Amino acid sequence: MTKRLYQWTLCVGFVGGLLLPTADKLLDFDPAPQLYENRVLNVLPKLEPTWDSLVSYPQRFNDYMGDNFGLRRMLVCSYYWTRLELFGNNMGDRVLIGTQDDLFLNAGGGLADLWRAATTPYNQEQLSGWTNALLERHRYMQARGGAYLFFVIPDRQTVYPESLPARVKASARPTRKQQLEAHLAEHAPELATIDATRILVEGKQAHPTYPKTNSHWNHYGAFLVYREIMNRLDERYPALKPHELDDYDMVWKETSGQILSEMMAMQVYLTDTDVDLIPKFPQRAKKTGETLYPSIAGKSGRPAWIPYALETGNPELPRAVLLADSFESALTPFLAEHFSRLVVYRQNEFDPEIMRIEQPDIVIQMRSEQFCMFVNPANDPAIREAAGPGKTN
Repeated sequence: MTKRLYQWTLCVGFVGGLLLPTADKLLDFDPAPQLYENRVLNVLPKLEPTWDSLVSYPQRFNDYMGDNFGLRRMLVCSYYWTRLELFGNNMGDRVLIGTQDDLFLNAGGGLADLWRAATTPYNQEQLSGWTNALLERHRYMQARGGAYLFFVIPDRQTVYPESLPARVKASARPTRKQQLEAHLAEHAPELATIDATRILVEGKQAHPTYPKTNSHWNHYGAFLVYREIMNRLDERYPALKPHELDDYDMVWKETSGQILSEMMAMQVYLTDTDVDLIPKFPQRAKKTGETLYPSIAGKSGRPAWIPYALETGNPELPRAVLLADSFESALTPFLAEHFSRLVVYRQNEFDPEIMRIEQPDIVIQMRSEQFCMFVNPANDPAIREAAGPGKTN
């Protein structure tokens, strides 16, 4: 190869490399799989004829390009693949890879270590705040002849601590979840609750209760918790008998990696096994398709968090509201079969407007363990007033 040809080849390759991201924006040929991003990506900003818009536009455009530049998926995938090959279980600040190739949500670096090490325990005031808020909700429903059930969903590392990386050490001190559950058992024995951790840990002896590449339970894990919920409600509503596992066909299947591997565009390389529970009986619960609470719903801008309702067509069954987070998607199909109407809303609050509109007989509220790190509940004044006086803890 002559020197001139070499120079031309180098220039063409260099310019071509610079133009590839732009070409991908036009033609979309990025070969990497889609990324899972639990947020709304930045869109191309509008330039308004105002000073504020003009001044802020460079930063807004930079944020847009950070989310949308060409070949972004391939670069992210290459980055994590290189880390996996070179550093093994050190996958950076988003995901931890465990001893059996199990993935754990890390969400910002060291958070899994923080949960396990219990480095920020609740103080007495925070525990009392939790307990008093939950008891107010219990009394609110009790005053209306209804029932309120609350429980905490364990994080994956709580159910599978043996699969965590060796550098994540369990602490002798209780986690916030353990603190809260112990405080509720001592100071709020009248509050209906379940021990989801025990159910999921015991259940994994027979089958996995969480996929290896997802921070959420699978349908088998959700089924076990559903049965415990229904058995707890059976004390108040004897007609609410849960289905047995034999009422379903359990179908295991090989899949691409789920949410945690999708966060790194590694779902092709870090694959998984998942389960479907296919009912042997006709399912009655159907989504109504109605628009619910337009004045208060959908504030997050995420379609998955818009409330929805399912109905069975049997007015003899109780009405229920499920206040939850993304764990509800596997649980809801089991629960919905036992209620005339089940409204599902992914939110942490106990909203008096929803209670007024729906008039539920039962409210089930579940909170994932990770939210115990950040959120302390507080009730609307309307809930506190309607709940009436009660003991404080």
